[in-house]
Amino acid sequence: MNEKQHHAKIFAAFAAVYIIWGTTYLAIRFGVETIPPLLLAGVRFLVAGIIFYLYARLKGLGSPSLVQWKSAAIGGGLLFLGGNGALTWAEQYVSSGLAALIVASIPLWIVLFSALYGEKSTLNIRTFLGIGLGISGIIILVQPDTMASNGSSGLYGALAVICGSISWAWGTLYTKKAKLPSSPVLTSSMQMLSGGMMLLLASLIAGENQTYSVENVSTISFLSLLYLISFGSVGFMAYVFLLGATTPSRVATYAYVNPVVAVFVGWLFADETLTQTTFIAAAIIVVAVVLIVTKRSSTGKEEPVAKQSNENQEINQSLITRMWHGVTPASKAEEYLAYLRETGEDDCRKTEGNRGVVVMHSIQEDKAHFLFLSFWESYDAIRKFSGENIERAVYYPKDKEYLLELEPNVTHYETYGQNVCICNAAG
Repeated sequence: MNEKQHHAKIFAAFAAVYIIWGTTYLAIRFGVETIPPLLLAGVRFLVAGIIFYLYARLKGLGSPSLVQWKSAAIGGGLLFLGGNGALTWAEQYVSSGLAALIVASIPLWIVLFSALYGEKSTLNIRTFLGIGLGISGIIILVQPDTMASNGSSGLYGALAVICGSISWAWGTLYTKKAKLPSSPVLTSSMQMLSGGMMLLLASLIAGENQTYSVENVSTISFLSLLYLISFGSVGFMAYVFLLGATTPSRVATYAYVNPVVAVFVGWLFADETLTQTTFIAAAIIVVAVVLIVTKRSSTGKEEPVAKQSNENQEINQSLITRMWHGVTPASKAEEYLAYLRETGEDDCRKTEGNRGVVVMHSIQEDKAHFLFLSFWESYDAIRKFSGENIERAVYYPKDKEYLLELEPNVTHYETYGQNVCICNAAG
């Protein structure tokens, strides 16, 4: 994938997260009109999870381990059972626009929980101000006069959305650190499968099957379910893709674009009304999120997640190390080393997102063993070098002339360090 195609993919992913996710709030509201909320969410994510999991396996995107399934189940429970399940239940009692405005507070919770995990760098005057404003905006939203148009159960619905937002924030932080497959499609599908099964179990426990009848499902609710299964799931995969493809501050912009889209489509298609107080609270929350996600340095410019250089680099964040092993006859060691540096090493360094390459070799009796280590900012950066299946080794035409065997796969390691120097050298 060249740089132009990569940027086009990122643009399409942002469009999906901005627009599609913004419209799912209204789709949920239409869906719960005649379909029980937990059942609606459960069917949505279970069906979508099955479809995309089969797609991932057919594309050869990896075979998940039991540890990865455990991580996916925990993440899926936080994101879908706790997060989306609470939101879907709440939209029986609050408007889709109001729900979206409360969900916009997710970056506030992420910052707070990150600080609890020990990431003190996330706390500064801007974030403290943003957290204070955000909480103030939420308090205004759940005031009796604001909730009056949502009925007597509106307050409970709003509180459920707040709890769901907290669960989604926990799930987001957990997903970033959990042991999960490198493929966004495979990871997303596993989390949707796990979350969907949990939601259906919760639906049975809640007794939704006793009050539900297929004959009573309206056309608009059925079409909304189909929309959520298809487009809604694409939006989530786009979100997971962006987490590894661009800076967190850019990804977090969805939090103040989604509510605008949700409020607009709710007004346009569902005649949802918004009071002056709601508009004020919405403006406060949006400003709070902007303050939090646009972290600035002392120069006043937004700080990049990582500074790239073609020379020696210091690492203060996690990288992905891609390791390949190959064996040649000892007599061809020096010749192959030169060839390796001219092909694979050069191609890696030319790829956006590469943070350095180390080539090592050792001669043992009549064989030479090579280790090729490349360091990357994200799994998406690796895809620009290797293609969609990052587990597959990349070979060049003359490799067969040197290597005794072409190993099909490579290994990836999460690499953490502080002030670790990666030098672009071979030895």
